Amino acid sequence: MWISFKVISAADLDRDTNKDIVRKFYLPRMTLVGFEEEIRRVSGSTKPLVIVAGIFYWHEADLGAIDDSAFLIFEGTESLIVSFVEEGENGFGKAIDAIKQEINLD
Repeated sequence: MWISFKVISAADLDRDTNKDIVRKFYLPRMTLVGFEEEIRRVSGSTKPLVIVAGIFYWHEADLGAIDDSAFLIFEGTESLIVSFVEEGENGFGKAIDAIKQEINLD
């Protein structure tokens, strides 16, 4: 399964440049452990992951149900926040809102 992603900074949270996801990694089998390892590798961080989709936290069952998806990765002070980008209109905006909510910037 191909996973598209973009690592974003605090300054990117208020810019309209987040729609340009150009990096991908491949996971032959989607597991939480494999996903976490790849996210840490591509972000260069060893912080614990928080995976969000809107107002919900994701778990292994949620990850197993996705197919060729996109995520925004934000390195917070205590964790890596990985936000699912929904397909369709305003998917990026919702992913940014979920990150802001998680870091209490809203």
